[in-house]
Amino acid sequence: MAKRGGGTPLIYLHTQISTGNAICNATVPPLGGAACKPLEDATTHADSRVLDENLTHVHYTKCSGGSDLPLFLPTATNSYGDVMRQYVEKVFRLGAEGVFHVRAMAFFLRASAVSPSHTRHDQDEFGQSSVSYTYGASDGVSVMMDANHSATAEVAQCELLKGSLELELWRSITEKHGGLMFGNGAPTTRTWIDAMRGAARPSVHFAENSLHHRIGWVQAYTPLMLTRYQKLPYSTDDDPKYAHIGKNVWLNVLAHVSAAAVCHHDDAV
Repeated sequence: MAKRGGGTPLIYLHTQISTGNAICNATVPPLGGAACKPLEDATTHADSRVLDENLTHVHYTKCSGGSDLPLFLPTATNSYGDVMRQYVEKVFRLGAEGVFHVRAMAFFLRASAVSPSHTRHDQDEFGQSSVSYTYGASDGVSVMMDANHSATAEVAQCELLKGSLELELWRSITEKHGGLMFGNGAPTTRTWIDAMRGAARPSVHFAENSLHHRIGWVQAYTPLMLTRYQKLPYSTDDDPKYAHIGKNVWLNVLAHVSAAAVCHHDDAV
């Protein structure tokens, strides 16, 4: 569809969410009456699970449809890292020309165009997913502290632990396959920034359409901001300066311009 419309087809990539939760995935029912064969990712990739402070497997969300989206942390050496490598290869076998490291199932690019582990973030998903840290692992520098500043647990910051694997995937996408990589949210490590300098195809980052202050997340990298999704109600921004603009396209554009961000509006997205 993207090629027929004159655009570049990119397929969704999420490096942490899995639909394999030992329950038939309601969003992908068996074909032709075949019996459901539930994925057992929590067992198959036990070495890669994201764990909370009680060493309980963290889930992105609890869905009523039967798939509650367990979280995993791919690294260059664990089993879920291999899943991500295989996925990238499949993207290009399907005829795509890059990945969209965000929530939407697919995105058509037109040619013209530090929290504790239990704290949820509404940011997806180039960096961490819904939690920033995983317990039961260590990145060699991160710890949790009590009110007296005494270390209570060694933990791993998700972006640090999966950073080398993310760079490997980027190189596979851009150097091996000549593709593009878009990320929702800005790079947050110096290692990533340094890798992008002088790269023929550096990753392109943007802020998802929601609270207007998210422009600041990408301002120093690629200042791109999607306009507010048209079904969002008015007065959804926590900044009173922008609370009135709601879903109005042109007010969104003016707000982005005031923050020196490039705005792309497409009714089809």
